[in-house]
Amino acid sequence: MNEPDSTQLLPVLVWHDPRVHLLDDTWLLTIFAILLGIALPWFVSGLHIDFAATAAGLLALAAVHVVLAAISGVRPSSQSRGTLGLSSLHALGVAAVAFIRHHAGGLQNPLFLAVFALPVIGSIFLSRWQAYLMATLAVLLVLLAASSEAPELRWYAPWLGTVGGWLDALLGGASGGASLPFAAFYAPSQYFVVLLEVFVIMMFACAVAAEYLANVFDTLAAQMWTARAEAARSEELWATLVEQLPVAAFLLDAGTHEVVGASAIALKKFRCASAGGCWRPRSACSISRSTGADSRW
Repeated sequence: MNEPDSTQLLPVLVWHDPRVHLLDDTWLLTIFAILLGIALPWFVSGLHIDFAATAAGLLALAAVHVVLAAISGVRPSSQSRGTLGLSSLHALGVAAVAFIRHHAGGLQNPLFLAVFALPVIGSIFLSRWQAYLMATLAVLLVLLAASSEAPELRWYAPWLGTVGGWLDALLGGASGGASLPFAAFYAPSQYFVVLLEVFVIMMFACAVAAEYLANVFDTLAAQMWTARAEAARSEELWATLVEQLPVAAFLLDAGTHEVVGASAIALKKFRCASAGGCWRPRSACSISRSTGADSRW
């Protein structure tokens, strides 16, 4: 247990790019959410899913997590290249989530759509517009997958002529690989339309909420860096004060008894070989709470 008057140390983050760690944590949380959302219904309720395809999608998400963890200690050559690479990885992860959803119930497992909220909100660590971009990508992928799962949603195909016929054949063929957890499930086309409409609204609502959170985090980060700068300036002030004291004085750390400050007169009186031999100030990341119990003269 720390003493209330002990020296407080504030560690400095040594991350080359903090966005990598935040995105890595986001995808790690997404992987656990997907595993729990699939394994628990399968074990308890007997949900039928395509294990091979679902496992392949989870391996893709694990690869995204591993790549982010690997590049977390690498300093990016430029900010723009780093953002482009992270955006590509994030988009790949969103596509993998859409692939998993398609093979883990699809439209018959509507609550799985809530998983997309995690990468959409997490994309705000890249830039403000990334949340809207990832929300748009998630919506397009889900709409495309839904068109392959429900023939009622391919009403536009006859109007497109040859292209529509090719698209209908492509999406209809893709639906054959999807797993249907409830073989006797039936819902009118209006149900699917309403479901997708609510999903679109929720994705962009998550993007707006992410932008608001980004504003809050930016304000807190600015206050933190201001506090660090003020702490460093205060440390310089008391260091200068100790040096210019008109008496011989030493400032000791109460815990380690280390000499952290000495006046110029004390240095001359005790004939230190150099000021560095007796004067070892703390780093700028430490805040010394100088009280009677914390300093000794």
